[in-house]
Amino acid sequence: MTARRERGFSLVEMLVALTILLIGLAVSVEVVRRAHDLLASAGRDLHAPPMGAILLRLRTDIQGAETVGLPLVELGEWTEEPLQLGSSDGVVAYVFDGESLTRAAFDGEGKSIGSLVLARSDRGLDSFQWRALGPELIEVAIDSRVEPGARGVHGLRSRHDALRGALRGAPRRWGW
Repeated sequence: MTARRERGFSLVEMLVALTILLIGLAVSVEVVRRAHDLLASAGRDLHAPPMGAILLRLRTDIQGAETVGLPLVELGEWTEEPLQLGSSDGVVAYVFDGESLTRAAFDGEGKSIGSLVLARSDRGLDSFQWRALGPELIEVAIDSRVEPGARGVHGLRSRHDALRGALRGAPRRWGW
């Protein structure tokens, strides 16, 4: 009898190759899904107000100020009036007009040095309020919206950030 030469692959070889292919496909789908989630999260973070940077700038300005322009409200009452922090170099004002939070700087003569929009309401900023707890003590509250899908957030949530600070030269009794 002549030996019959078979060409092709056996069923077992085909199943092994198919299994390896499916495992590789499953791993690649998981990698693509994670990359998509990271990209979506980065996009949301770009549109959110940079609260850490805003609070750091605000704290630096408060601690560097020698005076604060007190609004026509009683001590301890919250206000949305512009926060005016004065020093020998000039005045820094934080103004929230309902649309944007702006930091404006003025020299000692009252001329504008420049201004910078820190956050906008269409990017998640809801409110900016402050109050004087004493002649040298200020508390600031900023409310913003956190978008769905942000780290640890399920559904639209409100975020509340608060900062208390003493002006330069304030007595140490405040403990800050």
